[in-house]
Amino acid sequence: MLNKLIMKKNIFFVLMGILFLQEAFSQGVGIGTTQPDPSAKLEINSTTQGTLITRMTTAQRNALVAPANGLLIYNTTTNCFNVYVLNTWKQWCPECDFGSAVASGGGTFCAGSSISLSAKNIPGANYQWTGPNGFTSSQQNPLVSSNAQPSMSGTYSLTASMNACTTSAATTDVTVVSIPSTPGSITGASTYCQNDTAAIFSISPVANATN
Repeated sequence: MLNKLIMKKNIFFVLMGILFLQEAFSQGVGIGTTQPDPSAKLEINSTTQGTLITRMTTAQRNALVAPANGLLIYNTTTNCFNVYVLNTWKQWCPECDFGSAVASGGGTFCAGSSISLSAKNIPGANYQWTGPNGFTSSQQNPLVSSNAQPSMSGTYSLTASMNACTTSAATTDVTVVSIPSTPGSITGASTYCQNDTAAIFSISPVANATN
């Protein structure tokens, strides 16, 4: 009889424990707080520590098998947060605390002229330019060419980096136009009467001319 009473009490406490856990988890879990927000499954509260999520390289991230949508990691290769959305990894990089890169120097140039690019000065920053035909430069204000050619037309991109933080790319566009050929001989009448109302002259078509 005594054993049956003890068993019944144990069963009662087990059931009460299960009910308590269900109630606790249905309200969310609090770390550093006894009253987690009702809208959160997990709330972490601290004034002396942060929350550190999983960190891995790009190669380690790409080796994950069937990542779930919404999976979040910190990419130590790019120093950016990555989240998996609709079968692809998206990247969020916090803004650098030294401002954005600004690229200038683009425009329209005649073939044979010089093309120079420039970047806003950011003290202590490293610069990286890329552009058409494999152009690269780590100078702040690089000379693309002193003999511009149409193949150099396109978008030139600039990033600035410092203290393991790299800005989003800034761009400037360059267009190089070919110099028209030398016009040929002008043809037309050489003698006109006093009351003629028009004089018509012509030349052969000039390559690369627009007007």
